[in-house]
Amino acid sequence: MKLSRLIIYFMVLAGIAAYIIFVEHGYKQDKKEQETQASKFIGEVKDKIVRIGLSGSQIGEIELTQSDSEWGIVKPIESRADEYAVNSVLKTLQEAAPEKTISEKDVKWSDYGFDQPTLTIRFTTEPGRNHTMVFGAQNPSKTSYYMRLDENPKLYLVADTLKNALEKNVFDLRDKAVFSIAPSEIDKVIIQKKGVSNEFLREGASQWRMTSPENFRVRNVVISTLLRKLSSLKALEIVDNAKDNLESYDLKDPSDSISVIGKDLKKTLFIGSEIKTQEESTLKKGIYVKADDSDAVFVIDDSTITDFDLADDNLRDKSIVGFNIPDIQSIEIQLLKQKWLFTKTSEKKWNLDEPEKISPIKDWNVTGILWKLRDLNYVSVISPVPSDLATLGLDEPQVTIKLNSQNQPDSRIIRIGWSESDKAGAQDQQEPNAKAANNNSNKATIDGVEIEIPTLINARVEPQDDPASVFKIDGSFVKNLIDDLQAILKK
Repeated sequence: MKLSRLIIYFMVLAGIAAYIIFVEHGYKQDKKEQETQASKFIGEVKDKIVRIGLSGSQIGEIELTQSDSEWGIVKPIESRADEYAVNSVLKTLQEAAPEKTISEKDVKWSDYGFDQPTLTIRFTTEPGRNHTMVFGAQNPSKTSYYMRLDENPKLYLVADTLKNALEKNVFDLRDKAVFSIAPSEIDKVIIQKKGVSNEFLREGASQWRMTSPENFRVRNVVISTLLRKLSSLKALEIVDNAKDNLESYDLKDPSDSISVIGKDLKKTLFIGSEIKTQEESTLKKGIYVKADDSDAVFVIDDSTITDFDLADDNLRDKSIVGFNIPDIQSIEIQLLKQKWLFTKTSEKKWNLDEPEKISPIKDWNVTGILWKLRDLNYVSVISPVPSDLATLGLDEPQVTIKLNSQNQPDSRIIRIGWSESDKAGAQDQQEPNAKAANNNSNKATIDGVEIEIPTLINARVEPQDDPASVFKIDGSFVKNLIDDLQAILKK
């Protein structure tokens, strides 16, 4: 067979295949989607619904309306609606379809429980068209419900899951947010506890400081976690119009509160007593709180908010130096008599310039060192600093680290050292077995020379908040630093 004829046959077959794929398959897909859509009660009207009414023996009468793209409850109370809950109802209405059609006409509705409906859903679409879904009794097997749509003469059978998904009470549908804030917009936090005002001030995107009753850097995770919890705090129960009965919840003159302050806002959460068991309440435990911009009393169950831990060990940031790792542009390390220099290129790649040139080096080799330095906590503080730095080994430190940042004009310098008395003191405080273990763990070799590092060594940072202090740090930091630097040269 000639090649030209084979090409023609191939083109014909390709055309047939394309027709089957793009025409026949597409037609069948479109037809299937049309049939699926046609089987639904109301179809694609989710975004057009502007009012929803629910009524039933279990939920009473509820009405929601949409205004400026936001949903609110207008009956039996006025309240913001829970966006997720309302969207769930809207999606359920949109996807609702019958399991089967029982009868097309001449239905005796009372035989199927429609004289006493179990649930009625009324909703209005933007053009002003009203729809009604009425759920009657369950079928004999108790797996489905009889349903009628508008004045349609058809009797449908629908899954019980459809009715359950639509049967929401007021609490299900209302906004349960207690304290709506954006944590990034908060610059100050005041925690009143047992008559003491504890104030915290933001110093940067990821740094907080306690300013009263003491003054020290605070572990960022502590305040950021508190703000995150406040921003997502949801009520387990809501007591409306409680302003005339605040004594019942120990909220008339509360001694404990949390205030958050930003450029254009100030909000306070008042903390009351633990929940008092009530016949109408299904909760076994919880705490009463009240926001200053609401007349309602909320019940929450997060004691880490209402009984915030103000202990020094929980709050105090014990890192010896704070910095933002991506901002560091160069690192100089003087280790004994050897100098190491790392520089970052304009492409944000790290190079080693000294003691030999390696370009580039893997980013994690350098960032790993920076993370260990930033996470280095002190064990204790020596203050004031002795006049003779030789007693601390800081007159000629064994390690000097200089960090140069793009956002700080001055370098951060960390000097680390120890004296013979530090070695002797560390060994005197240990039992023989512990002493041997410690000596093994804190020995390192550099340039063929073995050095012994005490369990605790001394570090001084410049500049720092309190220059008249020296930190006691874990000696294993220097051992690990030596290991990390040596590993770079081996790769």
